[in-house]
Amino acid sequence: MGKEYMLRFEHLFITRDSSQIIHDCSLHVASGELVVLLGANGSGKTTLARTLAGHPFYTITYGDILLNVESLSTATPTDRAKKGLFVSSQIAPSIEGISVRSLLYRMYQLHKKIDMIDFTRVVLEPLATSVGLNSAITERSFEQLSGGEFKRVELLSYLIAQPLCAWFDELDSGLDAAGKSVFVSLINQKRAQYPERMHVVVTHDLDCAQALRADRVYILDDGKISHIGSADLITHYKTGASRGL
Repeated sequence: MGKEYMLRFEHLFITRDSSQIIHDCSLHVASGELVVLLGANGSGKTTLARTLAGHPFYTITYGDILLNVESLSTATPTDRAKKGLFVSSQIAPSIEGISVRSLLYRMYQLHKKIDMIDFTRVVLEPLATSVGLNSAITERSFEQLSGGEFKRVELLSYLIAQPLCAWFDELDSGLDAAGKSVFVSLINQKRAQYPERMHVVVTHDLDCAQALRADRVYILDDGKISHIGSADLITHYKTGASRGL
């Protein structure tokens, strides 16, 4: 018997401002799998991420997104988070008067009730250290973070959310070599610790992609899935072989 797929994009067509961006995209992630998604700039990778997160600017005109056989098409972003979905962002949110710490605390509260003092001491501080951040940085607003700090905060958000399914939209972009090493190590560690969890990594860094030991690789080209294969596909993509097929 094959694996039961838990995250499924089924024949998705996605538009923004009446412009078709994604064309008949199907992508499956089974329990415990790590999938890598590759593609050139403008191929539609971020459109998939934002649609999965429930961004209001993107419309599914045909097809569906399923998590544990349940459609996400009408679920709010908060509902999706409660169902165990985490989607990283490439751009820091603009939320006036809200500190990073407050937002992380609200995220944690979706799954477990704890007061802010205990959250900071027991949860936030050790996890911040594990991604190379001083927890004092979380007292800032998102607008006050550097690009590299924001990426590490996104990785910290993933650790705090403890999601069933994590989708990283080029989280490694903007990280230095040490940050990329932390990213790869943490993902590999969490996969071993929680073998039922799913991870999708969207990246341009093919060395990073290879270090993650993907179960399956998808290549997105002009809004369509052009190739599906094993981790060996990363090597072919790296040499440019897949682009000529």
